[in-house]
Amino acid sequence: MEQTKKAPLDILNVLEDQSERILVLEGSEKVTDKPRVACSNCEITFANESDLLACIEALKQSDEQMRQRPQEQVLYNWKRTYRVGMKLLFGVVWYDREFFERRKEAYKSNLHVSIFERFGIVPENFKIEHVVL
Repeated sequence: MEQTKKAPLDILNVLEDQSERILVLEGSEKVTDKPRVACSNCEITFANESDLLACIEALKQSDEQMRQRPQEQVLYNWKRTYRVGMKLLFGVVWYDREFFERRKEAYKSNLHVSIFERFGIVPENFKIEHVVL
């Protein structure tokens, strides 16, 4: 029987095929008394490590900015972001139904597409599931 040697890191499943879910960002979710009207579960697949890490950094900066919003401007929040292999998984909590209906496909807008290009991704790299509560 032929055996294949693996690099030590590969044995630990920390390369591109890793299946462990790792928390990378806490999210921007603020304590609010507003009821949730919807949630969006998001998955983004990346082609390489450097693009994935650059996107995590951009999401971190976005989270920090979102935490600074006054309570009355909180219409949605980012939930925690996890990494699984070359994918990022995160959620969006929506507090305003009209805003949700208007913005739930924002990742397809020209503005977002131009941002995503910096990370080598296009809307087709996303899997989004919207759940109205």
